[in-house]
Amino acid sequence: MRVTFYELQKIFGWKRVLLTIIFCVIYYFLMIDFQVHFVSRGGAQSGHQLAVQMVEDFGLEMDREEFVTFLEATDEAYGRFDELLQSNAELQELGVTSFDSLWNFYVNEPSLSQEGRLEEELNLLLELMARNVFTSFYESKIELGGVWTQEQLGRANQTELQQLRQQEIRNREAQSILSESVFLGYRQMIWMTARMVVLSLVIMISPIYLTERRNRMFSMQYTTKIGRRLFHKKVIASMMAAMIIITIQLGIIFALYSREGTSMFFQADINSFLVVDHVSWLDITFGQYILLTVGLVYLIGLIMAVLIPFLSRISPNYLTVMGIQIPLVLILFNNFFEYLIFIPTSIFFPPFLVPALYTGLILLVVVLTVVQWRREKTVDIKI
Repeated sequence: MRVTFYELQKIFGWKRVLLTIIFCVIYYFLMIDFQVHFVSRGGAQSGHQLAVQMVEDFGLEMDREEFVTFLEATDEAYGRFDELLQSNAELQELGVTSFDSLWNFYVNEPSLSQEGRLEEELNLLLELMARNVFTSFYESKIELGGVWTQEQLGRANQTELQQLRQQEIRNREAQSILSESVFLGYRQMIWMTARMVVLSLVIMISPIYLTERRNRMFSMQYTTKIGRRLFHKKVIASMMAAMIIITIQLGIIFALYSREGTSMFFQADINSFLVVDHVSWLDITFGQYILLTVGLVYLIGLIMAVLIPFLSRISPNYLTVMGIQIPLVLILFNNFFEYLIFIPTSIFFPPFLVPALYTGLILLVVVLTVVQWRREKTVDIKI
């Protein structure tokens, strides 16, 4: 165990830690910061505020009777809107007397909102637009995988299993209320965070054999039983380091995310009529979805923590290690991360796809590690 902790100390050398901190700070402000604060800084504030109001009025689900109440509240909002327009002399002079005319005026004169003029009218206008959209979503069930959504995503051909799953959700007496801004913002945030985790592990763990290779110590190590088990010790140290790094990074990210006030949606089903491009194979809450994706980030990190020492051991120098890992990371980001992290439960893909991908990755790193471990036990000493 002493050797393992020594290897762990080497991984957390101050130069690597400093380089990783600099990278993470830059990456956070370029790629993650907006997603963390998507609810408070995003462009769909009226929709999110209306979703919050709906949760306060109806709870985390809305049945048909509550939907009728929602429509009545929408009619009342239209009445208040008409009264505001009629009582505003400036808008009357400009010929703005209806919902559509005010919207056109708002689009052509954006300075109105920037100057704070017509604030009440414009806020009510945006609320009414959100109400119209929510009404359309609830009535048409587009958000539950209808033809319109499938065509948008280029996946119009549905299997029988997908159709049955969508029909099952459509037939529910009450539909889940989950703010689309909350769900999409979190999904993008955890996706970008997982990328940062992988890149951080590459920076921290890749030089794990650098000292031995630079000092030509392999032949000396193979003369002892402990030396022939060193690869095993390095893999364990790498996995421990990965757990520490991931925990610190996720802890900081979620500490910042917790200030967004999204906890009221944690018990809402992710199959919500407000989230238009996501239908899940699983009946889980938003809070459970967060735990699932966090667990997947740890799993990907541990897979990388086992794979990196293997690549470092078989590479003749540090540049070769990075030359191998950069294409692998790019392939992982561009071809697999959509399934592994971004939409791991989506019905747009077969239900077995994501488990099969993770199983394949785990088997791959286990086989490579076992093969290299056995090779280390039998490798000849070069004099």
